[in-house]
Amino acid sequence: MAASTRRTTRPCTASGPWRWRRRGRCSTGRGACERAAHSVCVPHRASGQPRRSRPAPRRGVRPARRGNPGRRRAGVRNGPVLRLEPRDHRRRAAGGGGHVRLAVVGAGAIGGTIGASLVRAGHDVTFVDADVDHVAAIRTSGLRIEGPIDAFRVAAPAYVPTEVPGTFETVLLCVKAHATAAATQDLLPFLATDGHVVSAQNGLNELVIATIVGRQRTVGCFVNFGADYLEPGVIHYGGRGAVVLGELDGIDTARLRSLVTMFRQFDADAKGSNNIWGFLWAKLAVGSMIFATALTDEGIAACYDMPAYRPVFTAIAREVLAVAEAREVSPEPFDGFDPSAFMPGVPQEVTMRSLDDMVAFNRRSAKIHSGVWRDLAVRKRRTEVDAQLGTIPGLAADVGRETPLVSRIVEMIHEVEHGLRTRSLENLRELDELWRHGAAEEGS
Repeated sequence: MAASTRRTTRPCTASGPWRWRRRGRCSTGRGACERAAHSVCVPHRASGQPRRSRPAPRRGVRPARRGNPGRRRAGVRNGPVLRLEPRDHRRRAAGGGGHVRLAVVGAGAIGGTIGASLVRAGHDVTFVDADVDHVAAIRTSGLRIEGPIDAFRVAAPAYVPTEVPGTFETVLLCVKAHATAAATQDLLPFLATDGHVVSAQNGLNELVIATIVGRQRTVGCFVNFGADYLEPGVIHYGGRGAVVLGELDGIDTARLRSLVTMFRQFDADAKGSNNIWGFLWAKLAVGSMIFATALTDEGIAACYDMPAYRPVFTAIAREVLAVAEAREVSPEPFDGFDPSAFMPGVPQEVTMRSLDDMVAFNRRSAKIHSGVWRDLAVRKRRTEVDAQLGTIPGLAADVGRETPLVSRIVEMIHEVEHGLRTRSLENLRELDELWRHGAAEEGS
């Protein structure tokens, strides 16, 4: 290991289409160094040909240097060293397909995590965000990803929506659900005439996007990984989760296959589906449960694990799943959530087993609370409740269904937003009483 500190370059012995040299250890793995304690990987040719001369660094960004593990964050005594990876030093993920030029609109928890990973994989990513401080931080110091999954920093161009130069065939839309319509209008000037918008969001935002850019130019994307925006230029990546893409009409296309290949450079388990609506509706059912947990100060897993409130969580999910079924959508299972386990008439032990699996999934993540809870408790701003849950009662009414629990959750979230209600377990008790009262009326 002593030889790893030398500044001279030694041939890498790792196998694979790309070979990576780092201090004392080589890895192909998923095409990237998975440990942040080592300096930035530097690709070189397997043939032994000399590297090209290193380009001049981008203004405002200090490139990582060979043998230099980088700078530690201020105030952190122990922890991973963050790698600064300028665009001139990007690396390709193994087996990752061709170079893609794309814009990521909304560089927060979802867009920042995916986009930074794609920059690192060698794609030409431009970040677009309405937060001028976030844009300024990315321009000055790059976008930093931290957390137990990975820790690194990338350099990439960033703009507010009105400044974006050029056009893009692929635009990844990752804004909050209630900003979807405005953000889609804002991206029209830089969406190529033959381009498409991929909705990596929570909710049924594809319906909104399709009304603006057209159904054939809209691609669905279901994401369930855990991440949080911490401060300008910094995203916390807390836990892996399912990533699924699909055409809205369920057909297999070359565009979809290309997008799946690209997304696998973010998560190797990303996949395509001919039932993207099934995943989106399943996430909406879980999302309704998550909004209920945000009415407390308990974590997601802790709430799901409370025996007293499992019946009401089951009833919340069942309301949404019933609407999906009435609309001829077949919800898909993901990350411990089995929609079939929440259907009426299913043995209780089957439902409890799925809830146990959901608890286990959430406890594996460093993201304890939901983004909804962070909006209410930390960032003190309005949530996505109207754009996500607020659409469900109308969709239910169209097919002769009612969603009293979901409707009440929307009202309670609004009360918390306006300071008229505090976050506590008492809110779950209120929802439980509402459910039991409704169940009693149905049984009478």
